[in-house]
Amino acid sequence: MFGPNLPVNVYAGFLEVTLPMGIRVSARGEYMGGHYISDGASSNVARRGAYTVCDEIVKGGSTAYELVDAGTTDQLTARERAMCTRSTVGGSGNIFIYPADFFKMRDLTVTVPIPVQFNNINSMTLKFSARNAYRWLNDDFPLFDPEMVSGGGRATGSSTAYYHQSRSISEHIPPTGSYTLSLRVTF
Repeated sequence: MFGPNLPVNVYAGFLEVTLPMGIRVSARGEYMGGHYISDGASSNVARRGAYTVCDEIVKGGSTAYELVDAGTTDQLTARERAMCTRSTVGGSGNIFIYPADFFKMRDLTVTVPIPVQFNNINSMTLKFSARNAYRWLNDDFPLFDPEMVSGGGRATGSSTAYYHQSRSISEHIPPTGSYTLSLRVTF
């Protein structure tokens, strides 16, 4: 047992500030934490020897995969050895369960009024919005996004009943980041 599979701490905040010249900045963020997630996607990739985290672990000029292949794994931590040794990854499923604490900037919007001097135009406003543009992850969360989950903490399907009782990262797409620039003209 690692801990709860759903966030036990959920905090959301909203802030709006009006600056000189009528410029408005608003931000909305969300933190979820205190829960664990099973990363099935990383487990599948690691079993095939293509886990990018192992390519990024460099000790003495060699990647973790190169050290494992050479049989010189004493420089690696136990977790790194378990993640990057292809023959043991399939049996080390717990290696891919980790804290799923994260924060996302759900929305950041800057609204700028544009002074106009045209007869038919009453006002113009330029607005820039960024949605899901920033993400902070727990340091133990090496890859992907904690919102790429399936199962939702319930048993799924007859062949996998009671196997996936935690939220698991699979091939689901997380909420996308997007940017919008708009110009509003009032006549």
